[in-house]
Amino acid sequence: MKQIKILKMAAVFLLLLACVFVFIIVRMIDDDSWQIEQEGAEFKGSIFHKYKGKIYAEVAGAGDREIKGADADSFHEFKDDQYKSHIGVDKNAVYCANERTTLDPKTLYYIGNNYYGDGKKSIFCSMFARRDDKLSSFNLVLGYILYSFGIGDEPILYKNIVREISDTSIKPLLDLNLATSGKNVYYEGEILKDADPSKFRRIKDESGWRNSAFYMADGEHVYFKDKLLAIKDDHSLYQIADFNDVYYLFDPKSGSVYANDFEFDPKFRPFSLINQGREHAYHSLFKGKDGIYYYDDRSGRLYRAGDDPFSGSQKQIAKNVFIDGKNLFYLESLEIRANSRSGGSTLKKRLTFIKRLLIDGITKLGDADADGSVWKSGDKIYYFDDLGTGQLVKNTIYEVTSPPDVQILLHQTNMQTLRDLIGQGRLVPVNGEQILQAQSVYDVGEIPIYVIFFAAFFIIMIGTMRKEPFGFARFKKYEK
Repeated sequence: MKQIKILKMAAVFLLLLACVFVFIIVRMIDDDSWQIEQEGAEFKGSIFHKYKGKIYAEVAGAGDREIKGADADSFHEFKDDQYKSHIGVDKNAVYCANERTTLDPKTLYYIGNNYYGDGKKSIFCSMFARRDDKLSSFNLVLGYILYSFGIGDEPILYKNIVREISDTSIKPLLDLNLATSGKNVYYEGEILKDADPSKFRRIKDESGWRNSAFYMADGEHVYFKDKLLAIKDDHSLYQIADFNDVYYLFDPKSGSVYANDFEFDPKFRPFSLINQGREHAYHSLFKGKDGIYYYDDRSGRLYRAGDDPFSGSQKQIAKNVFIDGKNLFYLESLEIRANSRSGGSTLKKRLTFIKRLLIDGITKLGDADADGSVWKSGDKIYYFDDLGTGQLVKNTIYEVTSPPDVQILLHQTNMQTLRDLIGQGRLVPVNGEQILQAQSVYDVGEIPIYVIFFAAFFIIMIGTMRKEPFGFARFKKYEK
């Protein structure tokens, strides 16, 4: 059994090495980004370069991409009162990054809010490239395999959004990505169903002064991006949190909640948010009827994490800590990864816990120099952390084992000092009773990407050698 385990580990290690080798080979064969950046002529202040008689656009997440059909001699960056670095023009066409549009370069003008027109039509062109969520890892690799055999175009995981609009009368509305024709409201080039431009607004966050990036309303309808939600607009609506690219909308009158465009089940209303902070949590937790609930962005579903442990008189005393009588409740998180001998890892689970610590009264001694606070309960002193796992502080509550360290925490602490105190055992993690947990699972039913690349490696190499014997011809461009 031990020999089999060793053989399996060795096989995984070799697969990972093969993956690295594939990455290097593919970069050398198919990507001129380094040469383009170093040797190409830059169109100053833009994402465009001219290299060996061709025009390239630097697409975030995808490298330098050739603009096929662009006329190198007449190509130039687009300028107006508001300089747009991702718009290019030649004598024949207008380009949004590396995407060719149907706009006439002779009459091109900037409308505003990432909209452009030529007097006959309009387009929306996103300022930044975005990941194509429809392109899975499997399809990405399959696309590279087909491309290596000369079938189809090279797959691109990141691209700018381009949408054509037949209406020529559109004008900017509010701010980024919004426009109106006077009749319709457009968000990123898509018509918002039944939206009234005269009353259109962005919904505020809980503070009342910051606009939501994605929740909008018109006095009657509510939208998340371009999706119409099944809730009537009210000026009491506000965005309560954004968490791992999930945005939450709250209606204080009904207690209803949306996670992006997903509505929490009404039968568990009214909901209320437990944790605003994300320092020691991977999920937003909500109190609802008959329990604690959370939204899992992996499955797109609402889950019940467990019974509600709070009596109703709880008080939040720190970002991730609540007191409820003699119970001290706090949030803590854990990320589980599968490690390999090569040093790589695969994300398997993310967990958020509510834990309980029994206490008999608690008094705040002060705020720590680092982001956190110091508290005393009986003969014990605790540090409540607000920095979080992102700053390599894994636990929420630590017991201070040496009284002199209290003054260090209160007056002389920075992040490194705090990590040193933890590493030296002078701050000891408190392990309270686990009451409930929320979880997101990341690798169920998925083929490990390194296995896909390993399987694709030989096919890509065969395809490359079919196009050019032994693959040598394409390496000549790297010779000095």
